[in-house]
Amino acid sequence: TTEPRKVKAPLPDWFQSYLRFHRDSIEDGRIKDGVPFLVYQCYGGCAGLGGRIKAMIKSFYAAVCSKRVFLIDSPFPFPLDEYFTPNMIQWNASFPNNTIQVPIFVRMGAEKNNLTVPQHDQVGVRISKAHGKNILDLNQVLGTQVCSAYSRQKVDKLRGNEQQLYHWGSRVLFHFSDQVKARADELKHNATLSPLAPYVGLHLRTGAGDTWKEEAGRLRKAKQDGHDPFVQCFRLFRDIHGFSQAYVAADNNEPKDSLHQIDPRMLKIAKVETFHIDKSLSKNTTAGMADFRGTWENNHGRASMVTARSGTLDLFAELKMLVDAECLIMSKSSLSYAAHFMAP
Repeated sequence: TTEPRKVKAPLPDWFQSYLRFHRDSIEDGRIKDGVPFLVYQCYGGCAGLGGRIKAMIKSFYAAVCSKRVFLIDSPFPFPLDEYFTPNMIQWNASFPNNTIQVPIFVRMGAEKNNLTVPQHDQVGVRISKAHGKNILDLNQVLGTQVCSAYSRQKVDKLRGNEQQLYHWGSRVLFHFSDQVKARADELKHNATLSPLAPYVGLHLRTGAGDTWKEEAGRLRKAKQDGHDPFVQCFRLFRDIHGFSQAYVAADNNEPKDSLHQIDPRMLKIAKVETFHIDKSLSKNTTAGMADFRGTWENNHGRASMVTARSGTLDLFAELKMLVDAECLIMSKSSLSYAAHFMAP
């Protein structure tokens, strides 16, 4: 689309009852005894950042539907609350360890539509797989018996507008942390973005992504004739809406450089070393947090762990850059989509 992003609708009134329930269920940073809860857990193999954001929001709606307090336990590869802080609910409250893991989003049976959340006799449940193949999407989650039993009227109003649902979920759950906001400000300065003019966010998904196939050939073509489709799309935004600058985000500096060379006055970049979990770790290091840290230090050295941490910060900061943009040019990427629905 060539339309600037519109202001999203406010939170519906029925959210308020869940927010009160959540607030009343936590005392001194810990969930009260006997209160049913659902934990999204990430200790490794949890998809990339965009996929994890979508998974956390889906898990949040499952908790709402099943009348459980929603919590997040995500220390992989570094604690989530270094990058996101709680907004309207305290999802980082502590909880008892006696939880059971349930595959509540897995498509099963002829209908391939399963959402099994134990009733209140099992106080704590946790989810570690909520994004990827054979996993329900958000509209399918809302169409399950668990959510229909919660309130058919409310669910019927929600289903179909997935973007709005993800936007509400991200508003309830997340603030960018101070260090992410500070790093994003540094990137804006390093990219020489004018603070007086809005900018377009342009996200490139590199590597095996559907939008950057045969990367080397596309880079050569972009350098030769400037006909890259991302550039063409930006120029369309520029001609229709008068935008004079764009920030190019990617998990690889090479395509950033390529687009910047096509139009250095308008296509702005900041050099970063983003740490993309799915691409940065070999398959035998995704079994868990302890295995990740031990294997990473053995293979790359302790100093490289510092690089991984700073690269994770850069990943969140570039997401913040995309969220702050007036318009987005999106790849076929969960991170692009997350930037879109997280916008104010």
